[in-house]
Amino acid sequence: MTSALRPDGGEQELSDQIEDIVPSHGCRKVPVVGLGGSAGSIEALQQFFGAMPLQSGLAFVVMVHLPADHDLLLTEVIHRRTRMKVVEVPQTLVLDANTVYVIPPGKVLQLQDGELCLADLPEGRARHPMVDVLFRTLAASHGVHAAAVVLSGLDGDGAIGIRRIKERGGLTVAQDPEQAAHGSMPRRAIDTGMVDWVLPVQDMPARLLAYFRRENAVALPPEDGSAEAARREDAQSISDLANHEPEPH
Repeated sequence: MTSALRPDGGEQELSDQIEDIVPSHGCRKVPVVGLGGSAGSIEALQQFFGAMPLQSGLAFVVMVHLPADHDLLLTEVIHRRTRMKVVEVPQTLVLDANTVYVIPPGKVLQLQDGELCLADLPEGRARHPMVDVLFRTLAASHGVHAAAVVLSGLDGDGAIGIRRIKERGGLTVAQDPEQAAHGSMPRRAIDTGMVDWVLPVQDMPARLLAYFRRENAVALPPEDGSAEAARREDAQSISDLANHEPEPH
């Protein structure tokens, strides 16, 4: 097993509650894009939201490794680049379309009793896989209606989380490492073999919009036992949309 795929103790500790959750009523969920990064990703986020239109129909959740005293910095930086509503994640989160949610430093997003909630990072660990936990949470809560975007960063956080997004039929995207200020995070994600698209940041918004527009054209059946086979086929069809997109030039 490569280092990019080896489970992290902190990641396992924080995500025990979301391992076996299967999203329900997925056809009524707002599609959500999780974006994670560390060093250098603020510039990438500025480019991303500067190119994302106001009425995208998507919700966005941002998780960046930042010191505790930078709690308002990221929210303000993104707000200056978009007309969408930009808020720090409240204690309990209901995702609305055309809104950017920023996870504050020292917190992670988890699924508890069917609700998206903030949780404290455990103390006493030098490294916390915060982006991994975000992606795993969104995979559990939104399944095929989730996308994970790995941006510039210095470590491998996010590489395990994108695996869960992919397993649940979601879309996985990595910033082109050659374009990133620090290519380690996107490169480790790409090395898993689970990344659908490797793109410059400025190309991501248009591709995501096209993907989710096509996803909406796939009719998902009601979530009951009799529809299990049809539901699996439609989930696979949505996943195939990513795999059949042309590669960027």
